[in-house]
Amino acid sequence: YYRAPGSFVETLVLQLTLPIFALALYASLVFTYGGALVFTRLLHRTHDSFASALASLARSHRFLAAAERSLGAFIATLDAMYTMLALKTFSLFHCRDLDEGVQVLYIYPALQCWSSDHLSLLPLACISMLVYVIGIPVLFYTLLKLAAKSKALRDGSAGLRLGSLYLRYDQTYWWFELLVLFRKFMAVAVVAFATKYTLLQSALLLLVLFAAIVVQDYARPYLRPIVNLLDFVLLLAAHLVLLLAIIYNSAFQESTQYTACDDENITAANITCQLNEYERNAAALTMDIATWCIFGVLLVAFFGSSLVIYYQIQQLLYRIALEGDERAFELDAKLTKLRALYERVLAPKWHWTAGEWLRISNDSERDYFKHLLSQLDQHYQDWLDRQAKDAR
Repeated sequence: YYRAPGSFVETLVLQLTLPIFALALYASLVFTYGGALVFTRLLHRTHDSFASALASLARSHRFLAAAERSLGAFIATLDAMYTMLALKTFSLFHCRDLDEGVQVLYIYPALQCWSSDHLSLLPLACISMLVYVIGIPVLFYTLLKLAAKSKALRDGSAGLRLGSLYLRYDQTYWWFELLVLFRKFMAVAVVAFATKYTLLQSALLLLVLFAAIVVQDYARPYLRPIVNLLDFVLLLAAHLVLLLAIIYNSAFQESTQYTACDDENITAANITCQLNEYERNAAALTMDIATWCIFGVLLVAFFGSSLVIYYQIQQLLYRIALEGDERAFELDAKLTKLRALYERVLAPKWHWTAGEWLRISNDSERDYFKHLLSQLDQHYQDWLDRQAKDAR
């Protein structure tokens, strides 16, 4: 049954080759779209030959945009699959000892470690470690670094292909998704290799989550403050749930050490048994409290996430409703000048909020806003002049 259809090996190979299938799917979509464009141009006789129609694809903005979107979708797929790929890769190196001194694979106890069957899987595990666990973060860093050097992140030209990695973050934190990948890597490594020591595993996971909470609260990398708050709340909820689970597990281990008292006579052994019974009841009460606390934390996290999602959907619908006013906004000379002013004075993450406020404000409010921005801009320029004079 080891190599039968639907077996452990077949399932593992299928999971580790999912990125290849995804790449083939997106590439086939791009080639299909390109073929359709070439066929359409030949059908309408806009080109004399197949070679000229094919060469025109390199200058086609529609085809290049479709290719960049497909590449961006593939990169987003790799980002979403990273945790699964790392966990499956680590699991091929994780063995556990049996009573007979035999080591078996933790995720598939029927497979003995370091046997011929297990050794046949190690090349696949090493390739997966190199290509996925190490290769995906290196690929993401290389693409983001090259885009940052060419200023493609600032002007938005890299948004189609790399948008899933940086668009939700502030420009100064374009690399933050790499930190998220490192957090996933550490969590997966702890889960995969520290299963023998439950308390150590939980403590290391608590440390990883605590470090993530500290970094997130310090950096606040997302463009929208409400998303920063949501990420902080979810990380804190995960930390609390894990802490409460440790308390629950400790109470459960404590409760299983004692048995019920059968003798009702007042003897030393029965008094000790009664004291043990009290401790067992206290452990059971602790388990109940921990369970209800976990339920409460998850409930708060769920409602908080729901409110944020509702807010984001509401903002999206609001933006769609105001798209019809965008052209009028751009044609208004005063609003155009005011937009250029706040884009120069305010931080980039406040540009969208300022634009939305301008659409619903009246003339007097806009004049006051313009005066305030002008004062800020003038004071900033004066400060720069003083700094330059002091430097000389």
